Amino acid sequence: MYDIDQIFVSASAMKERGLDKAQLSLPAELLDDQQIAALISRHDQVMSF
Repeated sequence: MYDIDQIFVSASAMKERGLDKAQLSLPAELLDDQQIAALISRHDQVMSF
């Protein structure tokens, strides 16, 4: 998919919406809020959709 190697998803956002990982159409890694904050802080550019 256009050189996108990793997809990260907020576990809390999934829970709020009543979704689980099996319902995603693409493979993704679920992260908790602390993991997301740490991931974002390690990068200069962040794209969120």
